[in-house]
Amino acid sequence: MTQQNDLKTARADFIEKMGILAQIDGMPRIAGRLFAMLVFDGRRYSFSELAEALQVSRASVSTNVRLLQDREVIRRVALPGDRQDYFELGEAPYQRLLRGAALRAGRSRASIEETLAELPECDVDLVQRLRDYAGLYAAIETSVTSALDSLTTAQADRPRRRASLSPRVASVTSVEE
Repeated sequence: MTQQNDLKTARADFIEKMGILAQIDGMPRIAGRLFAMLVFDGRRYSFSELAEALQVSRASVSTNVRLLQDREVIRRVALPGDRQDYFELGEAPYQRLLRGAALRAGRSRASIEETLAELPECDVDLVQRLRDYAGLYAAIETSVTSALDSLTTAQADRPRRRASLSPRVASVTSVEE
């Protein structure tokens, strides 16, 4: 197999694996595949290119683009003279994913703690199970926040390369469809 075929196979495998991982995490598989394309290829894609490459409907692309935009991991880019929407990775997408995970863990912990506070005097074993459960989310929140700090530090210490932006880029917006 040629190096080009190896790269093509690795790309296809990566995109599918990330789709499955996104699905395991409760997101649509298409959102994971779409995000993986942007990560692997490192370029912007038009709306129609995404639909064609992923072999999904434009409605599916629209739904999943909106989900990823809401999480601020991708952004819409407008090109002068072109009426199509283009999408690329947002600013610090991996940190945004970690911040979201930490927030979700914190909300889960807080919900469990609210339940604990509202419980009448009851079974000591129940209270301990709920405390342990809240402790799980507290540990996740702490660990993810630590990972976020480490990632941010590592990226700040890395020499920055200037991205080669197309001179056709007009503006970056977060316009809703």
